[in-house]
Amino acid sequence: MKNPRLEKIAVVVPPNGKKMEVPKGTTLMKLAESFKKLYKARIVAARVNNDIKELTFAIEKPCRIEFVDISQEDGMRIYRRSLCFILVKAVHDLFPGREVLVKHSISKGLYCEVIGDRALTAEEVEEIKARMLQLVGESIP
Repeated sequence: MKNPRLEKIAVVVPPNGKKMEVPKGTTLMKLAESFKKLYKARIVAARVNNDIKELTFAIEKPCRIEFVDISQEDGMRIYRRSLCFILVKAVHDLFPGREVLVKHSISKGLYCEVIGDRALTAEEVEEIKARMLQLVGESIP
């Protein structure tokens, strides 16, 4: 009987079309380490057989993998969405009675409102910023 930890899976990884074998269960994050120098910007996701997957996705069967970085439209959309989640988490942690509304895009950014019984002070905005930076520093998948 084969040891599943030693089982290898064939994958094809553009942009160079490199065919390789990886251990079953390898995450896209681990595989991305080998390819990050080929990309213009930070890799944030991957297309696995044309389906976008997060980097914590484990490879379980042969596939074609195309990494997505933030220089690509899908990558920037994923990056913005991640920042929205971080903003919502920071506001929830600091001001549990408040609600964050992501309204619409403005140029390459997003317009958001924090709804509550009163407007945020400049100090509270700085607290949110500090909490967001703290969350980013925790490298939560």
